[in-house]
Amino acid sequence: MNYKLREISAEDFAQFNENVSRGSFLQTPEMADLMKANGWEVTFLAVQSDKIEMAALLGAKSMTGGKHYEIQYGPIYQEYQEAVEKFFYKELRQFVKEHGGMELLVIPNTNYQEFDSSGHPLTAENQKFIADMQELGYNHTGLEVGYNQRGESTWHYIKDLSEIADDKKLLKSYTKDGQYSVKKTQQFGIRVRPLAYEELDKFKKITSETSERRGYDDHDLAYYQSLYKTFGDKAEFLVAEINFADYEKAIVTQIDKLTGQIEKTKKEGKRKELENQLETQKVRLAEAREFIAEHGREDIILAGSLFIYGASETIYLFSGSYEAFKKLYAPFAIQHYVMKKTLNKGVKSYNFFGIAGTFDGTDGVLHFKQNFSGYVVRKVGYFTYYPKPLKHKILSMAKTILGRK
Repeated sequence: MNYKLREISAEDFAQFNENVSRGSFLQTPEMADLMKANGWEVTFLAVQSDKIEMAALLGAKSMTGGKHYEIQYGPIYQEYQEAVEKFFYKELRQFVKEHGGMELLVIPNTNYQEFDSSGHPLTAENQKFIADMQELGYNHTGLEVGYNQRGESTWHYIKDLSEIADDKKLLKSYTKDGQYSVKKTQQFGIRVRPLAYEELDKFKKITSETSERRGYDDHDLAYYQSLYKTFGDKAEFLVAEINFADYEKAIVTQIDKLTGQIEKTKKEGKRKELENQLETQKVRLAEAREFIAEHGREDIILAGSLFIYGASETIYLFSGSYEAFKKLYAPFAIQHYVMKKTLNKGVKSYNFFGIAGTFDGTDGVLHFKQNFSGYVVRKVGYFTYYPKPLKHKILSMAKTILGRK
């Protein structure tokens, strides 16, 4: 088979994207538009025989001495072919060199190893891919744990939806704690809804509060607005809301129900269990009335998250929540809402995205995601290629001496 690497149109790239077996929201026409809005040049590349076999969105930015090129979670394909993949990475080097590239960063959407939810290996390590890339002249930056300087992680938490038939089985697929938390949000009357463009400042307020509390960098409002416009109905900014007056009524109803059950129960053990539940509800009632005193009887936003709906997976991208309302489990309501929507779309993979890659109990993000009973994928990481290595080294040394980044 004769292959050729060439540039294709955004329309051809979009059409190819519709049926990919392994894709990413970072490899879509919408992401290309978002990158252009943020100052990137974009090129759509494809390996072609008598048809497009593989494609990639290649971004470029000016840097000292030339251009920085980057492919994030590509290339994409409808059917994996190792020979095509090797051809792509080989020809990519020449393309970058011929178009003024000083450096190339590639983040392949390729798995290094899979683990169960607790971090126990399920597959062997994919050392072959790394060796093949190094043989082509790419430098592997190493297998990372935690979040790197870009604020990214090469560890993803995934839930496979392929064997789940309906919403009821979806809920049952969670851990007991996960099921409990989702059911509580339903009892509390928490509702999930999408934000309109004009409401994105509400989402930004949530993420700002969360980023300050947890110590990470947040995007500005303009970024979220640009993403909303660019991705259209493929992106959804969701919030979980509650009306504390309704919440109070729900608790009073639960208290009345428990009181009646206690009066009818003769078994001491069961009676004690119901009495403990009653005490918990009384505490919640007091909290509800405090919330009403502070926030009134209007709808209040508790948490928010951003999701991208793709052809092969749904991505959980950004989120935030208010610390004052953490006992209400609002993020569980959002996750369950989106997983149901993903299931109904016929999409079989739900990507919770980054975790630290540590399984010693210190990763709170992992702990939250484990409630939904998924598995862990470690990606192969980052690869760099320098068409003019000596020049790049000299310029890097000069920047270090001058104190530039």
